[in-house]
Amino acid sequence: MRRKTKKRNNKVVLKPLLLVISLGIIPLAVSLVLHMPVLFADYHTFTPGMLSSAGGFVIFLILFLLFGPPAKSYILEHELSHVLFALISGVKVKSMSLKRNEGFVKTERVNIIIALAPYSLPLYTLVIICVFKIVWIFFQSALLSGIFYFFIGISLSFHVIATIHYIQIDQPDLKRYGHFSSLIFIFTWSVIVLALIIALMFKRVEIVNYFDVSFTDTLNIYRKLFTFIKSIPSGS
Repeated sequence: MRRKTKKRNNKVVLKPLLLVISLGIIPLAVSLVLHMPVLFADYHTFTPGMLSSAGGFVIFLILFLLFGPPAKSYILEHELSHVLFALISGVKVKSMSLKRNEGFVKTERVNIIIALAPYSLPLYTLVIICVFKIVWIFFQSALLSGIFYFFIGISLSFHVIATIHYIQIDQPDLKRYGHFSSLIFIFTWSVIVLALIIALMFKRVEIVNYFDVSFTDTLNIYRKLFTFIKSIPSGS
């Protein structure tokens, strides 16, 4: 009985705390989005890899609109990501279930990373990139590169579009931490992960400069807000 009361009290405290934190990271999310062009500052034209990836992205979007979401593939990616982050967090995975239109993973305990990070991680994309990097060591070909970049685009489109689709359906992961806070965290992590994936895909991406400019801009926003708050006259 005491354990249940303690858990309930923790949830009562946790949701408002996460709400405050999520409101605090909105300026960071905005800065990360606005400074995306910094990533490609060293590029003056589209490369074949960029065009192949963009083509793959658009083709999956068309297939999604025509045939709907590939439920099994997305559920598998999502649940495997839960398992991955549980292992990274040092949390024991008790069981995993995959069904036609749903799946779940049972762990010893749940934290916000285990619950929400899978919405931001395009696991299939990372696997394809790793395979491409390994194959490229032994066999280099413009055709091979184009094929890999094409499937990277497809996998990234698959993750982004399927996540947007399924996140609109009742999701226990989002309920646990509050829908608004969860969506802010997911969006911010997604932008960061996307930037890192772009850096893995293309050699001349300005990833360090991108994060430097984004974080500096965010700090400036915080300073201006703090200065504004200080300037508000206190009531007598």
